[in-house]
Amino acid sequence: MEQLIAYVDGGSRGNPGPAGFGVRFERPDGTLVHEFAESIGTATNNVAEYRGLIAALEWARAHGARQLHVRSDSELLVRQMLGRYKVRHPGLAPLHARAAALAREIGRVTFEHVDRSRNAHADRLANAAMDGRAGGGTGGLAPQAIEPGPILAREPPTDPSASGDPRGEPTMDERLSYRKAAPDVYEMMRRVDEYLETCGLEPSLLDLVYLRASQINGCASGIDRHWKDLRAGGASEQKLSMLDAWREWPEYSARERAALEWTEAVTRLAGGEVPDRVYDLARSQFTEAELAKLTLAVAAINSWNRLNIAFRTRPGTYDPALRRRASSAATPAPSRRADDVRENR
Repeated sequence: MEQLIAYVDGGSRGNPGPAGFGVRFERPDGTLVHEFAESIGTATNNVAEYRGLIAALEWARAHGARQLHVRSDSELLVRQMLGRYKVRHPGLAPLHARAAALAREIGRVTFEHVDRSRNAHADRLANAAMDGRAGGGTGGLAPQAIEPGPILAREPPTDPSASGDPRGEPTMDERLSYRKAAPDVYEMMRRVDEYLETCGLEPSLLDLVYLRASQINGCASGIDRHWKDLRAGGASEQKLSMLDAWREWPEYSARERAALEWTEAVTRLAGGEVPDRVYDLARSQFTEAELAKLTLAVAAINSWNRLNIAFRTRPGTYDPALRRRASSAATPAPSRRADDVRENR
């Protein structure tokens, strides 16, 4: 994907009060790529600004951006991201750390402070999000679109019958439903999931592994699902917000750290191997049998991610309540409802 420009804005009615953010992506020529907004509950202006920045960075990474120029009318946010201001407030420190980690993963991210008049679209979206607070925020970081522009909107192709972009860039329409096209493939993957759910590893640990692998792979549907599962299971938003920078955050347990280190090494296979130090760390926290099961879990989520990325599975529809109901049913043959909860891996 070519360079993108992200306009971000966040605000709060009352500071703190009902808060939200807006994000708008454009090409350098001003062509709209995508825009979205989210109500985030009660928060301060500065927290809302950072939440908007994080959501923009998450979207850019998930869609393959390697160059991103961020424009914001928050001088504090821009100067902190440029390293000119220190982050002194304890409530902003984890948000700043996560934004910095995301920027490093994307590659080249630059920041510019602009006048509010140049940030009018993001301001409009942020105000729409704040006005929608009466209905309750969505929580988490999965953006809820409010009158969005078309995803990866672009000029009409030279051939009206063509479904792709004439420059060769992909659209973001779902290519196919692999569940419908090859139900036996889907069933095999589902059975691996069923085994892992009862293999003895902690469900919260598995979901943490699934979320981290999905972040590394840039799988939006995987991030959406496992973020929601962890939040539904009681994980704090702060803990999940720091997952990209877990080595710098002390709240992860030794067992979680070993699992995350193993997940990253097995997912990336840098240099074609998993280093001895990573193996030794994992063995200090997991038995041989547990480590074999953990490795299967990493392999499984990487397979789900690749299926969803390859066929552009649309994220955002997963409901963790369906998973809980399916698990409590415990019927011998999985129902259609039980199958549905696995769609957005």
